[in-house]
Amino acid sequence: MLLSYASSIYLLYDMQPFKILIAQKKTLGLANTYAKIAETYGATIDFRAFTEPEVISLPTFRIHKPKIVKHTAFLFTNRITINSFFSLAKACSITFPTTTKYFLATEQLQKYLKEYIEIKKRKIFCGKKKIEDLFPILPRHKEEKFFFPCSQEGRKTVNDFFKKKGYKYTKAAIYANKPCDLSDLKINDYDLVVFFSPFAIQAFAEAFPNHQWEGAKIAVFSTKAQKVAKKMKWPIAFTIPTPESPTMLKGITAYLEKQRSLQ
Repeated sequence: MLLSYASSIYLLYDMQPFKILIAQKKTLGLANTYAKIAETYGATIDFRAFTEPEVISLPTFRIHKPKIVKHTAFLFTNRITINSFFSLAKACSITFPTTTKYFLATEQLQKYLKEYIEIKKRKIFCGKKKIEDLFPILPRHKEEKFFFPCSQEGRKTVNDFFKKKGYKYTKAAIYANKPCDLSDLKINDYDLVVFFSPFAIQAFAEAFPNHQWEGAKIAVFSTKAQKVAKKMKWPIAFTIPTPESPTMLKGITAYLEKQRSLQ
């Protein structure tokens, strides 16, 4: 089999392929997203979830059913919340009228929402990158009764916004971020570990309390994750998002390009 040009360059200089660990569960879509980087730079990219959602029990959710059905608008920040909430709602035989409004952090979340409702018949509003992008338009919907299913940690900016505005709003923790078992992970094999949340960083720290990075570095998504990593004094290669690299995909590409130029 013919080697790609990028891979042959690595072999020519007797170099080991750059190894990257993405702290997320591997999916076909995620693997395809990073496949081109691996091919172009002769890198090895692995995936491993550091945390997993621990959803509240059905009996606990059922207690909130009378309150949930009275709400007219829902806010969702990620796919985990959408899948958890609607799975529980279905199990409790909760249905939502076509007049219900949905506020999503990004347009990409619509593909998860459409698994549970018919998109064309609903009023859906999407942010560009985060739920806070929708704050400017929420005053136009101030008469709605908002319901915010979220993780156990919640989201302070959302709470502060609704408290300040005085809109009708209910927050409900429907899942918690539980650390995964990472005991079999050979972490010293990797040159770069990519974290997307502070919870993943905390899970890693619990699994490897005495880990020494020894030349390896990390990449982090969000200011919250960055603050946690800095507090731990971990070596940060780069953070996302930035104007130059708005996505982790572009951030890793720029980083590998830099590493190749140095070598």
